[in-house]
Amino acid sequence: MNFWNLKYKIESYLNFINKINVKGVSFYRDNTTNYAELKIEAQNIQEAERHGEIKLKNVLRAMEFSLNQRINYHIIDIQQEKGNGETMLMGTSNLASTVTVRVPFPENQLENIDNIFIGINNSDDIAIIAYQSYLKGIEVGEWYNEAFLNFFKSIEVIANTYLEAGKKEKEISSEEELKFLVEELQEYVEYKKDDLTKLKKICSDIHNLGFIELKKRIDVALIDLDLSEYSEETKRLVNFRNKFIAHGSSNKIIKIEELEKCKSISKMMIKKYIEKNIS
Repeated sequence: MNFWNLKYKIESYLNFINKINVKGVSFYRDNTTNYAELKIEAQNIQEAERHGEIKLKNVLRAMEFSLNQRINYHIIDIQQEKGNGETMLMGTSNLASTVTVRVPFPENQLENIDNIFIGINNSDDIAIIAYQSYLKGIEVGEWYNEAFLNFFKSIEVIANTYLEAGKKEKEISSEEELKFLVEELQEYVEYKKDDLTKLKKICSDIHNLGFIELKKRIDVALIDLDLSEYSEETKRLVNFRNKFIAHGSSNKIIKIEELEKCKSISKMMIKKYIEKNIS
């Protein structure tokens, strides 16, 4: 087995003023360009490039999640280590144009990045799906409609794990309502009323009591994840999402306020879900 040193150009608005290391990947700045370097053990250059990309991508995704910044990369070269510690160039790829870096990399976020990296690698499929949906929302950022739906999917995926808990809670909260509707139905039958519209409504209301609405599932999830203070805001997001779906995709419907709120709540739910399931 051979050791390979891989070097990448990093494209981001973040500036690595100081050299940092995240899970074996070193990030630094040389002149006006950001770079990442890492070492991989592999049998050949193809395997080294493949495994190196996986390792770098996992680290960058944790950065993107924590910092809400899209980060791209391009491999520059791969060097195989010789037995005497020297390296020799094995392959290169074309560099893209330099991207102007505008702000320093927030090194105070390194602990959060590390926690997300560890958490997502030790969590279940639900967390991974929600995490990937959130990252997709960041990736398509300027397309507000698609970004919103991806952030909302993160919320929905986590909320769906609370289906049984939602059922139990709704059974308790629906007892009085069911009793009232049954009494209305009995009165309708007993007095032989001829109001089909009212009969349909009574039957529809009884039928609907058997369903667990998304709002209820999300509400139960928020309570369990200690985020119940966002209940009303999330209910408005559900209403907005339902209206959005009903009228079809349109960038004119989405407002930045709804997008940012959905993004913020979905991120908090993912973090809390990961913390709860690996603790």
